[in-house]
Amino acid sequence: MDQLRIFVSIANYRDPEIVPTLQSLFANAQNPERITAGVLSQVDIQNDLNCVPLQDNRVKQFVIDYRASPGLSWARSFIFQNLLSDEDFILQIDSHSRFAPGWDKIALDNWAACNDPKAYVSHYPPGYTLEDGNAELLFHQQIFKNFDSDDLPKVITKVLQDRDAPTEVQRSPLFAGGCYFAPSHAVCSVPYDPMIYFNGEEITQAVRLFTHGYNGYTPKQSFMWHKYRKATNNHRRMHWEDHSSFSDQQKLSRERIHHLLRIKFSSNMEALKNLNLYNLGDVRSLHDYESFAGISFRNKQLSERALTGAFNT
Repeated sequence: MDQLRIFVSIANYRDPEIVPTLQSLFANAQNPERITAGVLSQVDIQNDLNCVPLQDNRVKQFVIDYRASPGLSWARSFIFQNLLSDEDFILQIDSHSRFAPGWDKIALDNWAACNDPKAYVSHYPPGYTLEDGNAELLFHQQIFKNFDSDDLPKVITKVLQDRDAPTEVQRSPLFAGGCYFAPSHAVCSVPYDPMIYFNGEEITQAVRLFTHGYNGYTPKQSFMWHKYRKATNNHRRMHWEDHSSFSDQQKLSRERIHHLLRIKFSSNMEALKNLNLYNLGDVRSLHDYESFAGISFRNKQLSERALTGAFNT
């Protein structure tokens, strides 16, 4: 396991937290030599200098003008297509993250505990704040809550004290874009869809991974923290705050997702562009996913299983 290499994907949108995130990433790795970070910095090149990491041979970086960025999923897709090489594992995070000591070993141990070559480990990490430097000693499990205004399932966090957290990895039908650890072949077999704007990114990727034969797991031990926007007064720019076209992008994205999840079929070729490259798999069906997750996309129904996170019963 000590020889396995990890590629860490970070889509950085005008975020000054990218610098301490990278510092924490390398400083807390048990074996930092095995870590390579891939960063796409989408910034105001004249005014966002504090949002661009300094040159580092452990970091592969593209820097683009933020006005040219189509959005988050496009950025995540760009990183894997252009910066991933022959690393054994990938970890996708957000640019405002912190890491536990020995996080790389913990992540690999979580994955090994799945005893499943097509496992991925993912959840919403506990949070940290800038104001007091505190990090939650809590365990976060994803569960379904309801359906939102886009007719897509809303996923929330079920918070457990560490003493109540699972002692083994747990199967999960869900996916968290800010903490996604998997063998590198997962992002080659199920590439990130650059046409998804923001809302629907995670549920779409979860269903696509499942139908391609990949199995999601909640970790038995958290190895990182995430800065949630609502938990801090420190403001960071969001893509939709800078782009007046975001509502049109989200509308096309919603139409694409509805078609993919069989909620409502579309004939709009702009919404369905290159969908053959980012479609569902044929190892398992959409119905298989719905049965496992306890959800009906078309009928907007959630079972007790989905609402409580009892996916291992």
